[in-house]
Formats: sequence, structure tokens, C-alpha cells
Amino acid sequence: MNRSTAFGWVLSICALALVNGSPAHGQDEKPVPRDPIAVLIGQLDAKKAEARDSAQSALLKLGEKARGHLLAAVDSKEVGVRRRASALLLRLDSLAAAAAGTDLTWAGLRGGPSRSGVVGASLPRAHPTLAWSVSVRTQMVIEGSVIPSKDRVICLDKVGVVRSFFTSNGKRDWLHTLEGKAQITASAALAADRLVLPTSKGLVTLDAKTGRALWSVPSAYGSYAAPAIHGRRVYASLRNIGLRALDLDSGKPVFDRKMTPMGALLVKGELLVTGTLDGRLVRIDQATGKDVWSVDLGGAPQMGPTLVNDDVIVVFVNNRELRGIRASDGKSLWMKRLQARSESESLASAAGRVAVTGSDGYIRVIDGETGRLNWRRDSGMVELGGPCMSDELVVYGANGMITCRDARTGIYQWRMFAPSRTNSTPAAWNGRLFILFGNELRAYDAPKGPETPR
Repeated sequence: MNRSTAFGWVLSICALALVNGSPAHGQDEKPVPRDPIAVLIGQLDAKKAEARDSAQSALLKLGEKARGHLLAAVDSKEVGVRRRASALLLRLDSLAAAAAGTDLTWAGLRGGPSRSGVVGASLPRAHPTLAWSVSVRTQMVIEGSVIPSKDRVICLDKVGVVRSFFTSNGKRDWLHTLEGKAQITASAALAADRLVLPTSKGLVTLDAKTGRALWSVPSAYGSYAAPAIHGRRVYASLRNIGLRALDLDSGKPVFDRKMTPMGALLVKGELLVTGTLDGRLVRIDQATGKDVWSVDLGGAPQMGPTLVNDDVIVVFVNNRELRGIRASDGKSLWMKRLQARSESESLASAAGRVAVTGSDGYIRVIDGETGRLNWRRDSGMVELGGPCMSDELVVYGANGMITCRDARTGIYQWRMFAPSRTNSTPAAWNGRLFILFGNELRAYDAPKGPETPR
């Protein structure tokens, strides 16, 4: 290449740079294009209502593409942006929940707001048959040790060990040990392959497929209640913070509510309810974190609230009062004082009925709408674990003895025994029943052929 040709190439490159990168003499510099989603976020605080409404509609249509920007906008200095971004995130969570369906695998304590411990098909009416069993070196069983799902069943050991087994055959999947000698303090929630664990050092989330740690939230005094998941949002109780809402995928905080939560959180749709240490039951607005209503219970709740038929919340108070409260407005519907406290982590509800196990060895089934006692039976044991309940049946037990009764009448159906002094609360997934007996995890199926109680 000669000197004139090289000089021509240089002139060409400079000219191209002037055209594409630099303004010509006397012309205004072209503005750098802005992120269109960021522009819409800015319009959430526009003076004109039409502009605000248009921005909200456009962001909602973008769906999950806008989630990252909306999460960042929650920390905006502009009050209007913060408020509307939080409300839009809540809408996205609701849409995600509706679209996901079974994605909300085990969305809270005992599977969700009813605390039934049953997902999918009902419990076996006849004595179940053993499908498989596997040895598990468990040091400390908790009531909610078993988290079932379609592909895997997860076992929690209080000392900080999490194990996964395949649902179909019980073969070992993965094992994860929490860092820093953290202990598991309550049962976990599972959704979208995210296992959210409350621990003595905060909140930990694992990938349910691999057991790999994804994100955590440190807390000086830990988290001592089961979290709840709705859509792509996690609600957790943290002792030094209060109630915190977080993004399920990233763990980024959405809002904090300063309070002293007591017991597992109840979440369904727009409903978010928690008990408090100072003896209140509070419904919280999921968009803002502010109170919708607050009810004085006369004592701290002994366990988290349970939802019955979508609009009745039943809560057991430490003064042995069982109370029914309307979810929509917090109105007290009924109160019933029981003969004994309960050492269980939760009640269970199905078909409008509520089952509660007592430290006196009785199981009681109560009408959730009226508080009327339907039936009670003496198990012959004290300190019963929590019940597992379907529309037709209720299963409960302790010390390795598991009993099944008709949920409507209390009539005995079957009983089974295992050589163990401890067991988890039974949990059922699509008709298969899972129980952790001390050092053995067992899976049971309904028997083939006619079902005959025994």
C-alpha cells in the first residue's frame, strides 16, 4: 500500500467517525438513547394521571422484563415511584402465581395457608402400603421436617442438614449443610425450585434441584417461623427486622415492616396476615407494608394463623382460646376456649373444618365458620404432633404411632406403627404419604383394590 492510499484510508475512517460518533460543526449533539423501561419508571410520578396510568399499563404488559427495574424503583427517592412500583410488583406476583399453578409447590407452612399438609389427591382411606423407605441419619426431627413435591421430597434436620430424595423411589439426590453451624428453626417453603429456610442466623435459599445455596439474608437474632411465598415474592419473619418481603429469585428486599411477628406467616392472593408477640393479629397491605386491620387477641398466638374457606382466619392463642376472625375486615366471628394447649406448630383445615391436636392427647375437629365442636377423640398420648387433613380424612400421631379418622365423623379408619420415638407431621403429595420416623423416611401409597378400614 503506497502513502497516498494509506492517507485516503485515514481520511475515510475519520469521516466515518464524524458521521457516526461526533457531531458536525454547528449541529447539536444527539442525545444518548434512554432505556425505555427506565423512562416508564420515571413516568410513575408524572404530574398528569393519564401519563402515570399509561406508564403503569405499559410496565404491566412488559411483565417479567420490567421486574428488575421495578425492584430498583422500590428504593427511589420519589414517593410516587416507590408506591406504584411496589403495587406493580404485587400485580406481577399475582400474575406469576396464576400462571405458575403447581409452581407454588409447598408455598408455606404445611403446604400453604390452610396448613392441611396435603397437595393434590386425598389421603388413603384404607391402611396404606409401604412404597419405599430409606435410612436418614437425622439428629433432630422437627414437625415440618418433610417438604414433598412432584420430583423430590426434602428432609430437614434441625442441626442444619438438608437432604433431598427422589419422590418416585427414595434414592438419594443431594445433601446440603448450612454454613456457620446455623440451625433450622422451623419448616420451609418451596416454590419455583427455590427452597426457603428459616435458620438461627437468618434466611437461606437453596436451589431445590441441586442443593446449591442461592442467596441468604443474615439476621442477628435469626428467623424462627416458616416463611410464605406468593408469586415471586417471599415473606419472612426476622427477629431483628420484623416482617420482610423479598424477591424470590434475587433475595432483594421489597419492603420491611417493623413489628414482632409470632408464628408462621399466612399468605394467599392479596391476603398477608401474621400474629405478633404483643398479642395482635395483623393484616398487612402487600404493596405498602402498612396495616389493613389489627385485632387484639388478648394474648400472643401459640402458632401461626390458618385460613378456612378463604375468608375466615382461625388462630390459637396461648390462653387456650381458639378464635375465628373474618379475613376481609378483621371482625371477630367466634371464640372457643379449649381444655388444653397445643404443642403443635399449626392447626389444619379442609372443607370448612379445622383440626387441632392438644397436649391432653385429644384431637378435636371444629367447624371453622361457627366454632362449634364437631367431634373429639382421645389418642392415648400426650404432645401430639400437628394434623394432616384432606376434605375426607385427618391423619395425626406421635411416638411412631399414626392414626387416620374420618374428618366429618371422627370414625376410626386405620393405624400404623413404626419403631421410633419421634416422627414428623405426615405430608401428602398426590396421594403419596411421607413421614420421617427418626432415622427412616417412609413413603406410603393407597392400597390397590377395595379400601377397607382397619
